[in-house]
Amino acid sequence: MKGKVVVWPAMITVAVFILVYVLHAAVTGNGFHLKKDTLFSVYGFHLVFSLAVIIAFQWLSTAQKAKDQLGFIYLAVMAAKLGLFIVLFSSYFFGESATSTVPHGNFLVPVFIGLACEVTFLARTLKKME
Repeated sequence: MKGKVVVWPAMITVAVFILVYVLHAAVTGNGFHLKKDTLFSVYGFHLVFSLAVIIAFQWLSTAQKAKDQLGFIYLAVMAAKLGLFIVLFSSYFFGESATSTVPHGNFLVPVFIGLACEVTFLARTLKKME
């Protein structure tokens, strides 16, 4: 039963990220150059991080000591996510040699998709804990 609790949110998150990436790439006209596409890398980063957060919080929700601290843990994880994102993609955002056809504003789409998936499933997890 516990396996289903983790599998469905993970599968839904992956499906949402894939669907939104395909739509986003089609709308912006970038095509699907997965190897060298910065947008694909950003979607991949947020997908992996969102999956890790969802799975970790499903696991932490079973620990008695962590139940009262899940909100604070989530805030710390979001700060770590922002820091790691800046470190990994700093050359694109702050480097002078970075060239891409994707405007910087397009990178907010995967941020909000990841945030929406995380918050949705974490809110459901917290509600089940009550």
